[in-house]
Order: sequence, then C-alpha cells, then structure tokens
Amino acid sequence: MKARKTLQHALLIQQLIQQLNSRFELKTSMIKKCIDILIEDEYIERQPKGNKLLRYLTKKLTNQTIYMTSMPKI
Repeated sequence: MKARKTLQHALLIQQLIQQLNSRFELKTSMIKKCIDILIEDEYIERQPKGNKLLRYLTKKLTNQTIYMTSMPKI
C-alpha cells in the first residue's frame, strides 16, 4: 500500500492471499477485519466513489510520539 498509495479492495485481498498463502491459510473474512482495523486506526481510508478504492494515509508524528521516541533508555 505504501508504494502504490491507492489500490482496489479486491486487488488488495487477491495480492495478500497470493503473497501469504505459502505461510498460512488466509481467509477473506480475516483480511476484511484487518482492513477495517487499519481504517479505524487511520492508516488507510476508503475513497468516496463506490467504496472500492483504498488509499494509504501517511501518519504524522504528534508531539507525544516524538517525545516518547526521543526519551533516553535507562
């Protein structure tokens, strides 16, 4: 998704199954649930036209994220 920025829903599911099928059995319902989680967490969004196109969203760092990642290890 990062490289393409946008991808059709059906094509994303097809590519995931193709790439991960050798590692474990992947069910379409599992993929759809994961896509919904990514949408909730604002990593991807559905495009308004027909709801079939997904777009990758870049995450912007918040002050809290920067603070947490720049803390020295004790």
